[in-house]
Amino acid sequence: MRLLVCLALWQGARSALRINEVAYKGNASDAGCAGSDWVELRNPTASPVLLSGLVLSDDHGVPYSKSLALGGAGCPDALGGGELLLLCKDGNASVGGTSYAGCGFEFGIGGSDAVGLYQYNGGAVGGEAAVLVDVTTDCCSGDSSTSFGRPAGGSVSGNGSFAVLPARTPGLPNVGVTLLGAVTMSPSRGWFSQPFNLTVTCEGAASLACTADGSDPRDANAILAAQGGAALSLWVDPADLYGGSRTWPAPAVTIRCVGAAPGTPQSSPASHTYIFSEAVLDQGEFLEGDFAAGIFWTTAMENSSDFLSREGASRAEMLAALVSLPTVSIAMPHAHLFGPDGIHRGDNLETEDLEYECSLELMYPPNVPRWAGFVGTQSPAGIRGQGGGGRWEKGAYDHKQSFGLRFRSRYGASKLQYPVFESAPLHASSAAGGLDSLELVPVVLCGR
Repeated sequence: MRLLVCLALWQGARSALRINEVAYKGNASDAGCAGSDWVELRNPTASPVLLSGLVLSDDHGVPYSKSLALGGAGCPDALGGGELLLLCKDGNASVGGTSYAGCGFEFGIGGSDAVGLYQYNGGAVGGEAAVLVDVTTDCCSGDSSTSFGRPAGGSVSGNGSFAVLPARTPGLPNVGVTLLGAVTMSPSRGWFSQPFNLTVTCEGAASLACTADGSDPRDANAILAAQGGAALSLWVDPADLYGGSRTWPAPAVTIRCVGAAPGTPQSSPASHTYIFSEAVLDQGEFLEGDFAAGIFWTTAMENSSDFLSREGASRAEMLAALVSLPTVSIAMPHAHLFGPDGIHRGDNLETEDLEYECSLELMYPPNVPRWAGFVGTQSPAGIRGQGGGGRWEKGAYDHKQSFGLRFRSRYGASKLQYPVFESAPLHASSAAGGLDSLELVPVVLCGR
């Protein structure tokens, strides 16, 4: 019994190891890893951590031929309490000024990569499936003077969120960085009957930038509204074209905003979708000119009077139906969906690996007892065409297309950390809390 208890304690200590700092585009002045990519690991506990059974890899995960198994012969086999382990690409490792030749890693670190630390529970690499211990998010810094890591003074003594650090500190404690608060919008996402004034705030921000056309607010070329200070107001109206950024009126408006301040990393972008139920029922034909010629839908299919009504249903019944079920909102630039290079364009349906950044929102309707207590979520993701047969013949084979959502570090998070199936009538408690991908499948496939 005592032996089992000791093993459990060592197991917990190993999994406490954290990725502390990552740098690519080598800098000649980087102590210990001059001119090379490097990764720094930290033991935040007061007790030694054994390194055997831990593996460092990039976004290939494990198993991967270029991953690094820690604790190998001639390399550090443990990391003391509070110590830092510096690992250089194609080079050495060092702990507290002691260098270990040939103990670095082989994989490369790119601007959109993730760096992950994995653990094999048996204490030896291989055999049982590896468990993800830690992973960078939104990695990595894009120049040779900054790094990507956990700022000093973050939550749990520097084990909080990753950020771009203004100074590289290989083998030394990280510098501190002031992080902005989350972007908030009032009112929050949901269903509305009338246009309204929206208030956007971000604690600590010197400016806010927003878009209303689905584009990423971090893209300076897509900015709709930018204002000094930590708050701004926007008029939300489905009929508004927002200075021409929207091609035509639509029954929903998605506002995406980001906060910024000098010398501080941008806040994570936030997205809120506002659906105007009356406008959904009243939307008209929107396929026009050359645009219509490139899309596989027919005009008759998109005629709203046939598409969104049924014989015998009153307008009140239709409005009630629109707010009776959870809704998934996908926000992205119009051109990335329907444009000449869009994923839903007939000519592109069979193009492999065509993927664009988007924002996913899961929204629960208010005042419906069935969904009481569910909050919903928002996350950046990549979106692409999904499936096979439905994409044949430029979509003529099947007009209802499936989409695949991919959660990757280059968009902001390598996993969707939300219990998407929390409302499932059976076994909701056993649903995975972290997802690499989601598939949005049309109803026509579910009935086959």
